[in-house]
Amino acid sequence: FETTERAISPEQLADEIRKAVGRHPLIDVRCDARVVGLEPHDRGLAVDVEMIPTRDRHRFTATAVFNATWEQRRLLDGFVGIQPEPGWLHRLKYRVIASVPPGLEDAPSATMVLGRYGDVVIRPDDTAYLSWYPEALRGWSHEVAPPADWTPACMGTQSAATTRPIAAAIIRGIAAWYPAFAGSEVLAVDAGAIVACGATDVDVADSGLHARAATCFRRNGVYWSVDAGKLTTAPLVARQVVGEFLRGEAC
Repeated sequence: FETTERAISPEQLADEIRKAVGRHPLIDVRCDARVVGLEPHDRGLAVDVEMIPTRDRHRFTATAVFNATWEQRRLLDGFVGIQPEPGWLHRLKYRVIASVPPGLEDAPSATMVLGRYGDVVIRPDDTAYLSWYPEALRGWSHEVAPPADWTPACMGTQSAATTRPIAAAIIRGIAAWYPAFAGSEVLAVDAGAIVACGATDVDVADSGLHARAATCFRRNGVYWSVDAGKLTTAPLVARQVVGEFLRGEAC
């Protein structure tokens, strides 16, 4: 089925965001750090931060805090008493970035079947995103944050001995539907945490995993917890959150 979906390069988008943040005179970036505590302060909230890898700790105060993290959002919410919604789920899903076989540079992107199947996204730089769900899904957790042993996969730091068989299995699944990709060159293999509510997998029609458009944000005093939903809904949610903040409201 031909769809109206369009693909963008997340790497290029991330680069543009970094440039915009770097140019803004009122944004101070603190990288290589994790938030380890939040507590009330006479000027709003005190934010305790631990630096990586030195483990030095610093405290900042803020008149308002917006938690727009992804898989760590519910863990940080707990510091201010916001409990996660029932049935929260993290899934670890791998992707393969491969070279596009010669002659397919202008080929269409394709979703084989919605459900436990896969998709191919042809990108403008002659690379392709490949995913085959039965082989790409390698983790399932209902904890408030993903297990620590998912970190190497999400950082793309696993050994080739670990990622090579995963990539081969994903490509075999893709090649059954898109045969030209059988011999494509693997350029990168890594994973990410998918965050959603659901107790059953995507092949169940009434699974909560199909309700990913229901985004919202929650507030506890000057603390705002922002659920962006998906990459495609994040800009809309950002505009809504800013509007509500300026009006002093919350959903």
